[in-house]
Amino acid sequence: MKFDASFSDVWRNLDVGAMGTVEARKGRWGILFDAIYVKVGEDSKPLLEGDLGKARLHVSQTILQLAGAYRIVDDRVFPIDVLAGVRYTYLDSDLSFTRSPLLPNGADRSNNVDWTDGFVGIRGRYYLTDKWSVLGYADAGTGGTKYSWQLIAGTDYQFNKSVVGKFGYRILSMKYESDKFLYQGKTAGLYLGVGIKF
Repeated sequence: MKFDASFSDVWRNLDVGAMGTVEARKGRWGILFDAIYVKVGEDSKPLLEGDLGKARLHVSQTILQLAGAYRIVDDRVFPIDVLAGVRYTYLDSDLSFTRSPLLPNGADRSNNVDWTDGFVGIRGRYYLTDKWSVLGYADAGTGGTKYSWQLIAGTDYQFNKSVVGKFGYRILSMKYESDKFLYQGKTAGLYLGVGIKF
């Protein structure tokens, strides 16, 4: 199996998508938990003028990350953190065909696989003003996969002491290979959200 979807492909066929991050800090140390869930589905046009009916593909991906962070540059304008952690991925795919002359009972094929990577990364933020800041994040990992890497670039706006608006772009690339399964894909796109500080 090979699955590679652009932002426009995912948005057009998106069934469900959600992302969330929780972070706790004390001094220079921090801990982060991050979760992503995406489910996409696509209906094909009738194949061979309908002899094979219509195919529907569902692919769902769950990604959980847990990392520790240490602030190597403790600056109010340009803080920089290094990170190390684990990333767990669960991938489930289902391909089904409706009933047709060649497949009177239809057909269905499902497969799922999971893996865990260790990763290291770096994160920086630059405060343009008291309210506006830009951020960059990069990590790379391996273990369960042959490789995985992730990039995030974004802008935050501080509405008040507790509420932050977030906008940016995120891309995660992974290559996993086993005797029966091959996944080489990129999950990428824009994000828009709200952060709450306690």
